[in-house]
Amino acid sequence: EDAIKKVEVGIEGEVAAAKVKEVFSRLGVKKVIILVPEYASRRFHLMFSDADSPGNVIFLVKPVPVSYFKKEKWWGNESSRAAIQREGYSLGAVLFSRFKYGAQDNQKQ
Repeated sequence: EDAIKKVEVGIEGEVAAAKVKEVFSRLGVKKVIILVPEYASRRFHLMFSDADSPGNVIFLVKPVPVSYFKKEKWWGNESSRAAIQREGYSLGAVLFSRFKYGAQDNQKQ
């Protein structure tokens, strides 16, 4: 049967991939096509490799181009600007916390 099914696991990474594999195996699905942004396709190829798929489920990872981060267009959409701001803030917070707490560790020694 041809169908589109949505599976949400609420977690990320290898644990999510294992859970998704398990869900599709229980559903009896034989082939799954996963659409991912091209910049993340290698990571998804590694997470959904066929070698460790339960129940002989075949996962096909299809990279698709995403237009919202092209230089001339990303700033035009408010959600894209918010996403890039969140990423920048998160990166800055991590670097700042490493700098801040690293300095305190050196003073104690």
